[in-house]
Amino acid sequence: MNFNYFRDLLKTLKNKEITSEDEKKVVLYFIKNISVGEILALRELEILGVKNPTRTIRSLILKGVLEKGEGCYNLAKDIREELFRLKHRGVIRI
Repeated sequence: MNFNYFRDLLKTLKNKEITSEDEKKVVLYFIKNISVGEILALRELEILGVKNPTRTIRSLILKGVLEKGEGCYNLAKDIREELFRLKHRGVIRI
């Protein structure tokens, strides 16, 4: 696998200043799931060991990593688009 394909995605995420371990867990969760209902996301993130999922999600929304939809949380559009480009190139499966 050629990791150069991930360069733009990693650059985008680095620019968002994801600092805490909980933020990293939440970002990986949303990279895997893209969009998740509010209640389910909070429950699953607690199970994954995120100490305060609501606060962490709010922080990532303010940093532009996540977006709040109608009853759900989504990976931000620019990050989703980069993931879909990687999928289209056959680098990853979503």
